[in-house]
Amino acid sequence: MNLTTARASHRWKEIGVRKSIGAKKGQLFTQFIFESMLLAFMALVLAALLAVVFIPILNQLIGRQLVLLNVMANPWQPVLIVMITLVLGVLTASTLPFT
Repeated sequence: MNLTTARASHRWKEIGVRKSIGAKKGQLFTQFIFESMLLAFMALVLAALLAVVFIPILNQLIGRQLVLLNVMANPWQPVLIVMITLVLGVLTASTLPFT
């Protein structure tokens, strides 16, 4: 979220150009929502892949047996993870200067 807010200051020129050629506030809002949610889902997928790769290594280092499949044991847990990702994507987009 902090990185997105920091990048927003560099997007003023893009927003100005898009507004001058007729983009509506709703179109800009939709673009920022889509970009933020796409970035959040890409981060979720990357985090899941990194967890799959590094949990066995971590298990060896700490001498315990962590299992990633416990997250998938209940059907509501993956849904909750996706919903949290959606909410974070929307919250991040709401901090951007689309007005």
